[in-house]
Amino acid sequence: MSEEICHAVRQLRPDNIVIICDEAIRDLYCTPIVDLLQKTLDCGVHVIPILSQETHKSLKTLDRLSEEFFANGGTAKTVIVSVGGGITGNMAGLLASVVYRGVSLVHIPTTLLAQLDSAVDVKQSVNTGTVKNAIGTTKAPDAVIIDTAYLSSLTERELRSGLGEAVKHGFAQDMAFVEFLISADTTDETVLQEIILTTIKLKIIHWEATPGLWDNATATKRLTHLGHTTGKILEMLDLDYLTHGEAISHGMVIEAYLSYKLGFASLHTVNRVSSVLKKLGLLHPLSKLQSGERIVSALYANGSQPVFALVKSLGKSDILSTTAPETLARQAVDWHLANCTVPETDL
Repeated sequence: MSEEICHAVRQLRPDNIVIICDEAIRDLYCTPIVDLLQKTLDCGVHVIPILSQETHKSLKTLDRLSEEFFANGGTAKTVIVSVGGGITGNMAGLLASVVYRGVSLVHIPTTLLAQLDSAVDVKQSVNTGTVKNAIGTTKAPDAVIIDTAYLSSLTERELRSGLGEAVKHGFAQDMAFVEFLISADTTDETVLQEIILTTIKLKIIHWEATPGLWDNATATKRLTHLGHTTGKILEMLDLDYLTHGEAISHGMVIEAYLSYKLGFASLHTVNRVSSVLKKLGLLHPLSKLQSGERIVSALYANGSQPVFALVKSLGKSDILSTTAPETLARQAVDWHLANCTVPETDL
């Protein structure tokens, strides 16, 4: 991948390179990339480390990054490179979208979730104290360098987290892909490559079929939002307890049941969603902070009417974006809490 990294950055003609790097993998992955760029490109290379945690995905961190960007000679021709997972990529992406009203951006994702989802997306955002991804922009990266060799350092749970976003697309677009994921050997690099490529292809199909997606998100059939309305609440109720893939998986089950209560989906569909996610090990037990009362209260806080992406039939892009009565949402949450216990041996 060294040639691809150098080629991608060189094409952008940088006068300076600023790398936003996950502190946890700085020595393992970032330092070799820095050495490579310094040897092959005639410009400065500067590293700004961050902690890859939801608690640090904030405007406070963005302010620090912007200060260090300028302190390290950042200009309108500087290229920002992210090395890390989704949080690192989001922070780098948001920084790249606002300094000088936008500078070039290259992602080098090092987690499965980032490689098949966040790094190839255009959403760049940070959290507020109570709302996930509340402040942000849309900015497409100029290049994304995906190398499955970076995934070798991930834990089993981190790999499973990436499957959450992959299976979301399967539920919405391709049930044959879901069956593949159930039996997939994630220790096999070839299998991981297939998972990543298929997920990205399904994203592109959705984007091409939904040209107004970013202009009127609530009115569009946003299949990419499946499970996210409730999943984001779960993440914010107990920061960094669940992985993102686990949070949206719980969200997919809750919202599938809500779709059933509204008369759109069958109970068989709900049970199928739940069964698949259990087999994939994505229904990590919720914490005490993620109680039914707190989930529903957060969803409908201050009289808000959350928009849910509700699956109607699996694998057919048959998704409805709609609001729902609070009473039905509470029934869906309570049903899931009563049925989502996962045996300890499956964790």
